Amino acid sequence: MKTERAGHHRPFGRTCRAVLRIALILCIAGSGPLFAEQWKVHAISFSGNTVFTSGQLQGLMETKISRFWNKSVYSHIKLESDTATIAAAYGQKGYIDAEVRIDSIVSDSMHHRVSLLLSVVEGPQTLVSTVAVDGASPLHRVDELKKILTKHDSPYSTSAIDQDAQTISADLALRGHLYNHIRDSAVIDTAAHRASVIFTIDQGPLIFAGPFHTAGLKKVLPIVVRREAKFKEGDTLTSKSMNSLAQKLYVTGLFNYAQVKVPPESLLIAAKSRDTATEPVTATLEETKFFTIDASIGYGTYDSLRGSLQARFANLFGLGHSITSNGSYDCYELRGDATYSYPWIFSLPFNGLVTTYVQHNNITFLGLFDGIQFTLAKETAWNLSYRVWIKLERTEYLYAIQDTTGTTSLENTQSIGTDIYYDTRKNFTDTTAGAYLQLSPEFAGLGGRGTNQYYRALLDARAYLTPVKRFSVSSAVELGYAQGYGARKDSVPAQIIYNLGIEGMRPVRGYGQNDLSPGGGRMALVVNLAQVEHPIYKWIGLSAFVDGGYAWSDPSAEFSLRDLRWTVGPGIYAKTPVGQAEFDWGYRWTDKEWGSAYFSIGQAF
Repeated sequence: MKTERAGHHRPFGRTCRAVLRIALILCIAGSGPLFAEQWKVHAISFSGNTVFTSGQLQGLMETKISRFWNKSVYSHIKLESDTATIAAAYGQKGYIDAEVRIDSIVSDSMHHRVSLLLSVVEGPQTLVSTVAVDGASPLHRVDELKKILTKHDSPYSTSAIDQDAQTISADLALRGHLYNHIRDSAVIDTAAHRASVIFTIDQGPLIFAGPFHTAGLKKVLPIVVRREAKFKEGDTLTSKSMNSLAQKLYVTGLFNYAQVKVPPESLLIAAKSRDTATEPVTATLEETKFFTIDASIGYGTYDSLRGSLQARFANLFGLGHSITSNGSYDCYELRGDATYSYPWIFSLPFNGLVTTYVQHNNITFLGLFDGIQFTLAKETAWNLSYRVWIKLERTEYLYAIQDTTGTTSLENTQSIGTDIYYDTRKNFTDTTAGAYLQLSPEFAGLGGRGTNQYYRALLDARAYLTPVKRFSVSSAVELGYAQGYGARKDSVPAQIIYNLGIEGMRPVRGYGQNDLSPGGGRMALVVNLAQVEHPIYKWIGLSAFVDGGYAWSDPSAEFSLRDLRWTVGPGIYAKTPVGQAEFDWGYRWTDKEWGSAYFSIGQAF
């Protein structure tokens, strides 16, 4: 019986030994490519470089030194690509024979890292001796040569020459020569390291606008497209006029895609005069969804939870008219409104808007207001927009719940105002470049003594830039001023005074909402002197800020820049699907003490 059992278990023992052998093989294979630990880049150094510093060359490379917050994995293919990139950078400086070689790769098997040495043979620099423009062209030769990068004694660069050819072509297209051709050539004296560059221009015919066509329209009427065009049939057709039309069509919010073009040259020009040609213009479009629902949510130390919900239909009657309903909430304000938008009102290039609203406020006062506002708005091609409006507002109830600078008169408000905007920002939720400027004056008292009488203005200026890669810097100033006139010249209504952190004014981080504007003020100033941000790991980053601000209840008697309270402090932020979440801690520099923490969802400004 024992012998039979032993024989019965022998296959199991062989199986165990086989499994152990396989496990041993896999452990040995662990050093192979399939199971290899990734090698990190420990150091990158250069030899032979004088034109570029080692830091500049590293900045050109995709291969990076591995850091705590940025683990760079070594790849030989990537490194080979980097050598080509560096050689191309030398070529743009005129070093057309420059060579970049991988001199050595020193591996540290204990720490699984490599150190790289790249050698550079720069060679002589080739400079431009002469630049000439040849062929028929309406461009003034001297003026055109001033615009291009390739000049006498400049480094010979094929990329710069290609860019110059595009510049000349774009200038011709701006003058109506849409089918121009630019050829560039160069003669290089390899002994003297000099180059002669020639741009040969074929201007093509001057193009005039022919019949206008649309393609892709389903629910939008063609008149919506045609009315946005600045050119008409028979006008000189330029690249600027076509691009401007495409941009305006995007601004309407009715299209996901808009392209304005003339037929391909190969189809039409061969049989036409080389002096002038009349070509049809086609706008190819893709309509968007006209009914949309948008929701947003945020949080701030001052206004706590805030949110909004908007529903919009954007193509009433096929003419681009829209109706929008909007509701918004924070701990200080509850508002609901409905807006009817009438583009090209009375066939004029203005948007007409009628907005009815009801608004409940709970700040230093408790108030309920409703009203109607009539607006004419205009957007220009220079990042500038403006609107002029008249507002009729009724005060349902209004009384103070704290000490307040403003009066709690139950008089209604009839006012006129304008808002002027200049905005070059490309990304409104994560801005790292551009500028924003808003100027909003208002005059109330159109109804005489039966209404509130005041004038006020708000200035908001912001600037954003990225001077160094991965470092963004921004700065902003916000100034508000209000003054009564007539019977109550020394006071203004409670609903139009300024409170830092709410009612349109930004906070001074490190101070509480009531610390710098108890009861609000007729004048308020907030200076976000600097905000510096730097990502450290994926969507998380560190920041630092300097803020200052104050609110004056009676600016004519109290105003002084010495009253400004300054804070400085660190912060940490995270990019989230609902916006940037930021936590800041402000040191009250003026008072020499640490202040309160500040948390918000959304950019500081």
